[in-house]
Amino acid sequence: MPDLLQDFLQAYIYYFQKQDFRSAEKVCEQIIDTAPHQVEAVYLLGLCMCRMDNPEIGIQLIEEAVVLKPELEVYDFQKESLVQQGVTNIADLLEARFQMYLQHQSINAFLISYPKCGRTWLRLLFGKYVIGEGGKESPLEVLELTRANPEFSSLEITHDDYPHWIPVDKLFTDKRAYVGKKVIFLVRDPRDVLVSNYFQYTKRKDMEKIGDIFGDNLSAFIRHNIGGLRSVVAFYNVWAENRAVPEDFILVTYEDMIKDARKVFSGCLEFLGWPKRPDAFIDEVVDYGRFDNMRKLEETNAFNSARLKPPEDGDPEGFKMRKGKVGGYVDYMSEDDIVYVNDYLAANLDDYYGMYK
Repeated sequence: MPDLLQDFLQAYIYYFQKQDFRSAEKVCEQIIDTAPHQVEAVYLLGLCMCRMDNPEIGIQLIEEAVVLKPELEVYDFQKESLVQQGVTNIADLLEARFQMYLQHQSINAFLISYPKCGRTWLRLLFGKYVIGEGGKESPLEVLELTRANPEFSSLEITHDDYPHWIPVDKLFTDKRAYVGKKVIFLVRDPRDVLVSNYFQYTKRKDMEKIGDIFGDNLSAFIRHNIGGLRSVVAFYNVWAENRAVPEDFILVTYEDMIKDARKVFSGCLEFLGWPKRPDAFIDEVVDYGRFDNMRKLEETNAFNSARLKPPEDGDPEGFKMRKGKVGGYVDYMSEDDIVYVNDYLAANLDDYYGMYK
């Protein structure tokens, strides 16, 4: 975007966040006076109209912006997860789309995973690496850290369209929002993912986000239309089919991280093109990410962050750093569940993930 437009957008965001919609409206009108077909300004003016109790005109303006720039619709990928969590106001959904659009314009790379694949582990390593020796910031806020340090290309860590919170047939399959970006796609054996996610749902209140309760019934969770086996497989498959869409794409597995975290992490750093740091420091970063240290950080809520805080009741199964074990699903799934999952993976999981079939 031109620098002038960026300045206007910042002014708009300032007023909009303060709910001074009249001033935000004037900013948009100034842009449109200069450039009548400026898509961002037309869309933002529509949002102002929606917030000022004039939704018919607001939605019409937004639709005009989408006609001018149809690719805006590819940033709707979190709409279904918001709807699942009770967001029904059309203005809220249209604003979320635009926020996602703006965010993607300023991000170079993404670490994407289904939940419980080791994302927090890699997040901690990346953050620690950016901070450097002696830094005191929280390593969990990777995007903010990279944006504050111009040496590093910006990195967002996300679950993409939050596939674990929406019905499997609502997954967003269009990944054009990642055109021109680098994507690290992190996966884990779906069997272990299912067990770990089951405890995330039942012990960390995720079930409240999908309006369903499984109690102690892991078998029901595995077969459920939201967050179950079909969701994991569908999400993996969507990205297998779209892996050529980003500018560059690498697959990282949790199992490879367990075998050799340093090798995997070093490969990710090279992929991102981040500045080189001494080998000894990389060793320190990887050592910092050991399971026992991360568990200690969670137990003490060291970063005062919801990203890594202990369960309220202290239940060992409720920790994010629960066991960190490969193949631990055999301790929880029944024989019937294992057969069901294995058969489904064999028949439906893309061959790109042949190691799990």
